[in-house]
Amino acid sequence: MNWDDLRVFLAIADQGSLAGAARQLRVNHSTVFRRLNTIEEDLKVRLFERLPRGYVLTAAGEEMTVAARRVEADVADIERRIVGREVQLRGSLRVTTTEALAEGYLTRCIVDFGELYPEITVDLVVGYQVYDLSKREADVAIRPGLRPPDHLIARKLARLRWAVYAAPAYIDRFGTPGSVAELKDHRFVAFSDEPVQGLSFGWARELAADGEVVFTSNNLLVQRDAASAGIGLAVLPTYFGDPNPGLRRVFALDDARSLDVWLLTHPDLRDTARVKAFNEFILQAVKRDKTVLEGAE
Repeated sequence: MNWDDLRVFLAIADQGSLAGAARQLRVNHSTVFRRLNTIEEDLKVRLFERLPRGYVLTAAGEEMTVAARRVEADVADIERRIVGREVQLRGSLRVTTTEALAEGYLTRCIVDFGELYPEITVDLVVGYQVYDLSKREADVAIRPGLRPPDHLIARKLARLRWAVYAAPAYIDRFGTPGSVAELKDHRFVAFSDEPVQGLSFGWARELAADGEVVFTSNNLLVQRDAASAGIGLAVLPTYFGDPNPGLRRVFALDDARSLDVWLLTHPDLRDTARVKAFNEFILQAVKRDKTVLEGAE
């Protein structure tokens, strides 16, 4: 077997389906299907049970997973060490962050970074999925969180404040609550699934204890748009809610409901030229725009 075979095997094991593995590997579904059949034929053993709920490891598959994980860790370590020696300001850079941070702030920063470093191509991957920097699934992560992982180099960028927002149409219909105590009988937009990225964003549901949740989504962009349509109140980070012309900030939440946003890099990549240039650029940009991100009045 070669490393490409093991990557396919591990992707199926991680995702539990051929479609999920194909998305992770960025290949066609048929390619994953064909490669798995070839691997099992060569080994003369069945690695997965094909069940209605997905692909489940057999006993042989479980045993193979242990060995494959060791190989995966060794390959990732070699890649990081080699890439970490690069000194030229060119090549690709994969950055992962959330949808709200991407749309509300980071995309503009990356456009400016590209003008300064035209030979560095940034691949911005957005979503709440946590990419593993140890496996080089991403080179840099910009994530909200309470505490960064101990094995990564972490720089605190800002303290994100959250506030309650409403559309003018909602205010005209239901009035403007001035505090948490006045939220009784109000309607809310909230997260549908928790936790997200290891965090609980249940503040809207908490505030709606005496009210009604009328719309849910696992995406802040969708929640913002729903609130803009006047469906209900939404709890949003201030850097994301304040610039929206369809919303009015009702009141800010207390600091206990704030989150830090972190710039994360693996130690092996900290001195890679393009990673170092990007991190320094983001640190300076956030320093300049800190009042925007932190939602100062």
